[in-house]
Amino acid sequence: DWMSARRRLQAAVLVAAAGCGGDGTAIGSGPATPPSAPPATVTTAVTTTVPAVAPATVVALQSAIDAWITDSTSAGVAAAVRFPNGAEWRGAAGYSDEVHRVAMDVDDRFRVASITKMVTAATVASLVEEGALGLDDPVTGVLPDSGLDSTLTMRHLLGHRSGLWNYTLDPGLAAGSWAPSPVEVVDAAVEAGSMFPPGSRFAYSNTNYVVLGLVLEAVTGRPAHAVIRARVLDTLEMRRTHLAGPELGEIEAAPGGDPGTADPFPAWTDGALVSTAGDLVRFTAALFAGDLLDPTTVDEMTTEVAGGSGYGLGVEILEFGGHRALGHRGGIEGYLGGTFCLPETGVCLT
Repeated sequence: DWMSARRRLQAAVLVAAAGCGGDGTAIGSGPATPPSAPPATVTTAVTTTVPAVAPATVVALQSAIDAWITDSTSAGVAAAVRFPNGAEWRGAAGYSDEVHRVAMDVDDRFRVASITKMVTAATVASLVEEGALGLDDPVTGVLPDSGLDSTLTMRHLLGHRSGLWNYTLDPGLAAGSWAPSPVEVVDAAVEAGSMFPPGSRFAYSNTNYVVLGLVLEAVTGRPAHAVIRARVLDTLEMRRTHLAGPELGEIEAAPGGDPGTADPFPAWTDGALVSTAGDLVRFTAALFAGDLLDPTTVDEMTTEVAGGSGYGLGVEILEFGGHRALGHRGGIEGYLGGTFCLPETGVCLT
């Protein structure tokens, strides 16, 4: 379903980018005829901000997600596209609750899983800009009692070049018999031993971003979720976004059953964010436009680390239909998502 979803949204955003869909100019070739939705599909769409999104682009984008629901096993989808001039389209298709036939809404919240890493990375980068941290500072300078390798740096963590064991691969976690705290995750990684010397190669590990959460707390003296809120969420008025678990508040995550039940994984600053398509596209656009961080910081975050990893510092660097795409994907039980900007066009999609 992720590959099908990526192809559908990739095609949709390329249509929007090619058609200048945010400036009121209709797409030259016109949209494809929308597919007939099955009886079980309910769709809604909202166009926000001024200037308005071109009508042909609205139809093309909504048709893409309608077709996605028709052709996949996904219950529902919410999407948002933001254009360089500030125009924004948001749409939804399918159900947030298939059993009770509750239609998906554009403002429904989702668990966004590893997309959280890009928000955590931006928060860390804001502290680097202020001089509270250095990318090449040793982590043990901030977490002296952690038992971590003294050569491990913030840059290694952000770029997944730490050599730290990935705690989400632990069989006990998958079986539900182990639900570690952030400190216990780090202790287990130290006990497991280094996979390779820090900086020598790339290996994606959720443990890296748990350590970064502890770094945020140690440097600021505040809970990680409060630091993320003050430096990113509140700054960008992401009012329907929060870090699940540690941060209290109503969770309207959809779909995936009762959002009040325990997560299958005890994610934190590595993957516990709950958000909406609209909030995430606003964050992604602001980040890569240099509206949240200094453009030189963004350049560093979007420079691929050595080894052909397709990863910068908290940012995935991919190609959609021949276009460079910057952002992050995420997946956790019941949820799949992605948020990206195409630097060539300035169009952003969640």
